[in-house]
Amino acid sequence: MNIFWQYTLFVEIKESTWAGSRLEKIPNRVKMEGAMSEILPSKRPALPPPNPVTQRAHRRQILRQVTLPLLFVVALAVTGIWIATTQQIGGVARWAEISAIFVILPLLIVTLIPLVLAVVVIYGIQQVLKSLPPYTRKTQLAIERIQRQIKSGADISIKPILQIQGFLAVITSLIGKRN
Repeated sequence: MNIFWQYTLFVEIKESTWAGSRLEKIPNRVKMEGAMSEILPSKRPALPPPNPVTQRAHRRQILRQVTLPLLFVVALAVTGIWIATTQQIGGVARWAEISAIFVILPLLIVTLIPLVLAVVVIYGIQQVLKSLPPYTRKTQLAIERIQRQIKSGADISIKPILQIQGFLAVITSLIGKRN
């Protein structure tokens, strides 16, 4: 079988009909326009399509547990700021609070930089961890192959000694049975 057609890659092709999508087998080397000239075969198993019921439940859960509390806190903060600025507080106290905001704001921005940097590092590590399993499997297979070769070499080097010791053991057992 030609190596060119041996591996196949499944590509999902969306159709414009209500029939949904279909899977089409294409050869592992597909000519494409742009920077990538070929697609190599993927060793990952195809994932089943997501369950629409669980997806809907997940979206509802995100809305209830993330989006709504976040919107509530933002609305509460905006309301608090609006009430604080519209009340007739003494002139000195109001300007002192506004000055404190302007003093604290640069510190918040400076501390935001390490936070963004941490998020970027976490995302990078996530991408590296996604690409590691194929390479670690290749490394494991290479180490196993080297281990087999070393074991085979060790067995070959000790084989004459084991044969001589076996022969001597047979002779000593035969001599021991005579006496």
